[in-house]
Amino acid sequence: MSIKIRLIISYMAMILIPIILTVFVANILETYHRGDQVYVFKPDKKYIPFKKISKRRSSISRKINIQILEHAGRFEDTAFLKSLENSLKSVYTGIVVRKDNEIIYSSEFFKGLDSKPNLPGFGVYMEEDYSEASEDAVVAAQWDFYFEDNARGSIFLIKKPFPARRGFFKLDIILIIAIIIILSLTNGSLTYLISRSLIIPLKKLKHAANNIQKGKLNYEVKYFNNDEIGEVCTAFEEMRLRLKSSLERQVQYEENRKQLISSISHDLRTPVTAIKGYIEGIKDGVADTPEKIERYINTIYMKAVSIDYLIDELFLFSRLDLKKVIFDFQSVDIKAYMKDCVEELQFEYEKKNVTIRFYSQSNKPTAVIADRKNLQRVILNIIENSIKYGDKEPIKINIKLKEEKDFVVIEFRDNGQGISDEALPYIFDRFYRADPSRNASGGGSGLGLAIARQIIEEHGGQIWAESHKGVGTSIFFTIRKNTKEKADEKNSDY
Repeated sequence: MSIKIRLIISYMAMILIPIILTVFVANILETYHRGDQVYVFKPDKKYIPFKKISKRRSSISRKINIQILEHAGRFEDTAFLKSLENSLKSVYTGIVVRKDNEIIYSSEFFKGLDSKPNLPGFGVYMEEDYSEASEDAVVAAQWDFYFEDNARGSIFLIKKPFPARRGFFKLDIILIIAIIIILSLTNGSLTYLISRSLIIPLKKLKHAANNIQKGKLNYEVKYFNNDEIGEVCTAFEEMRLRLKSSLERQVQYEENRKQLISSISHDLRTPVTAIKGYIEGIKDGVADTPEKIERYINTIYMKAVSIDYLIDELFLFSRLDLKKVIFDFQSVDIKAYMKDCVEELQFEYEKKNVTIRFYSQSNKPTAVIADRKNLQRVILNIIENSIKYGDKEPIKINIKLKEEKDFVVIEFRDNGQGISDEALPYIFDRFYRADPSRNASGGGSGLGLAIARQIIEEHGGQIWAESHKGVGTSIFFTIRKNTKEKADEKNSDY
């Protein structure tokens, strides 16, 4: 959930939750006020529940009904009326008795009202219903009857307003305090949750930035929420990985540079030392016959050729490494191309007792995207590497082409000494030699397979090796097919 949506939900919750809780609390307080647990404040600072008031009035009403039916004359008895009045005082209700149109008895608290209160007429039935008697009282109930002398009589229960204002005021204060508490808890909780969801990942980012500043690039930022901060954490993590990779490459480049300088120094020192020695031999008269002089000069020439070859290899490798070699990719019939290369190389290496053979699953043309010149360099480097480390007579190199959906796979299998499992992963590294002791006699720069790998990778392919010690080595590489154009022998040079 995004931070924007989270904030919108939070704002809505800050509005709705207090409203809902306030309504809920108000309903509870209202129920509490109207129900059994709500009390009316009396002058003597005691509280009486409404239910008790209602029960007491009902009891008095039943008593009056009984007296009307059994002995209506008692409503002229002041002592009896006084006892009723005493029963009603505690519930803020008084009694008024009217005979014909004259009030013959009224409760003490009602005597202070108007001399002619607004009482309902005879025959108007009221029981537990309200009718305004004056500004200070209401008629709670009315009973009409006839006295023993057949005079019309009416009994009224007069209810004065309850002095419950202080009780209501107290409930208002409780409701206000409840609203303040609800608002504080709601806003505090939501603010804490939202701020926590923001502060915790920010602290993680800060801690990670401090670690990166100290060079600790292995500190991983873990944040799994799919929001804006999650995107920032993901970007930060990608930056950390790229920075780590960049520094590792920089360290590797520095190590390679040192290795390159060391290897160049070593590979140049050997032929230069030999040249220097042979020249000193000629100068000192060691070569005292024309035959020796010619042999010395030929050796010097071969060492110079070796140096020149090493410089060419270094120059090509450097340009490939800097991506400055321009490739001329064309559609090439790879089968015809490989046959021509093998025929040319077989003619050249036949006198060295080397047999090179090419095999293909079919003779149908197969078009690939390749640079003819650089692909030939790959083939030559692989074959020369097999010849250099060959230990059997004759040296046999079988080249097999296999087609796959989008690539062709070319295998170079020799019958040489093989490569150990420990050395196999490194044979495509620059200046790596599985058998360094053979360098002096066999020649080579140690860059042949490294150059082959870079050229194949520029073609969008892969190169790898499989080997069995004492049996031989197979080097494979892949070349992309030309899916847009099929090889056409009429339009192809091969």
